[in-house]
Parts: sequence; C-alpha cells; structure tokens
Amino acid sequence: MTDCQLHDRHDWLRDEQSPRVVPSEPARQSNFEKSPIFRWTVVAALLFVAVNVFQDDPVVVPTTAYRVTV
Repeated sequence: MTDCQLHDRHDWLRDEQSPRVVPSEPARQSNFEKSPIFRWTVVAALLFVAVNVFQDDPVVVPTTAYRVTV
C-alpha cells in the first residue's frame, strides 16, 4: 500500500517545526567595552587599587579632641 499524502505530510511537519519568528538581523555584540567611559573607569579603579596596595604608610588613626589617660 502506497501513501499518497506522504510528501504533503512531510511538508506540513517541516513547516510546523520551523521557527515562527525570524530574526530581522543577526545579533551583535555590545560595544560597551569599547566606550571611553568604561575604559577610564577601569583605569581609575586599577590606579586606586595600585595606590592602596603599594602605599607605605599605615592607615592614619584620627586623633581625639582631648587627651585620654588610662
């Protein structure tokens, strides 16, 4: 017994399994890393870390307004 509707069913199934939404354009990577604001923020953060790491002086304890004797 031959199936007369075989090709029609294949076409229907292929059509049902295909994606319904077709992207209008391919996805692009963000240019955020290339922006000058991002680069200067990274440079400032690295400079801040470098200054704190290589700082020779310990953290200065604020002096009190009056003399404390124990």
